[in-house]
Amino acid sequence: MRRTVVSSLLLLAACLTTPPARAGVNIWTPIGPDGGRIETLEVSPRNGQVVFAATRGGVYKSTNGGLTWSWSGRGLQGNGVNDLAVAPSNPAVVYAATPYGVYISRNGGETWRAPERWILGNPLSVAVDPRNA
Repeated sequence: MRRTVVSSLLLLAACLTTPPARAGVNIWTPIGPDGGRIETLEVSPRNGQVVFAATRGGVYKSTNGGLTWSWSGRGLQGNGVNDLAVAPSNPAVVYAATPYGVYISRNGGETWRAPERWILGNPLSVAVDPRNA
């Protein structure tokens, strides 16, 4: 019992004397798309270097594992994207859940359009059948 109390006091003293972690120059490096909140990240099932980010500013795409990003939202109504899903059977097919409905890209996020069967509303998430994009 005495050993537990002494160990706990030593641990508490170490915590009180350790400076708090902080972000700053040369500590954190932003590598994500244009700042702001990222809703979700999706990685291509066939190429781990291809990453999509759903943000309040639209869809961003990285082809180098997240080191650099480019905006990839041409054709989306509005900008906010709640969720993304990359089709496992065809990574060129990507779905985006937006406040205006679900959009589809058949060219890896280059352009977007509403699918044939329009899904209205404000979907918060989207999933793809793994066998049928």
